[in-house]
Amino acid sequence: MKVRLNLATKALETHRRFLAGAGLTAVVAGLLFLGLGWHVHSARKVDAELRARTGKMRQEMAKLEAQRKELERYFGQKDIANLHDRAAFINTILDARSFNWTLMFMDLEHILPEVCASSASSLSRLQDTSK
Repeated sequence: MKVRLNLATKALETHRRFLAGAGLTAVVAGLLFLGLGWHVHSARKVDAELRARTGKMRQEMAKLEAQRKELERYFGQKDIANLHDRAAFINTILDARSFNWTLMFMDLEHILPEVCASSASSLSRLQDTSK
C-alpha cells in the first residue's frame, strides 16, 4: 500500500487553471492576429488597385494638359487669332441678317385668304438702283 504524502514545506500547487487560461488567451490572440492580418492584406490589395487607377488617371491628365497647352499655343498664333476674330465678326453679321422662316409662314397664315395656297417661296436680293 502506497500513501501519498507531501513532505515539502509548501503545499503542492497545481497550475492547471493558469495554463488553461493562458492557452485560451493565446488562441484568442492568435485568431485576432490572423483576422487583423487578413484585414491588412485586403486593405493593401485594394490600395494597390487604387494607386494603379490614380497613376493611370495622372498619366491621362498629363497627356490632356500637354494637348491643351499645344492647342493654346496654336490658337495663340497671330494669323489663327485673326481668323477667329473674323469668324466671330461674320457670325454676328449672319445672326443680324438671319431670316425667321417660321415667323414669315405664321404671318402668311393670317394674311392670305383661306382659299389661297403657297406652293414655293425663295429669297432673292434686290439690286440697289439708287447708285
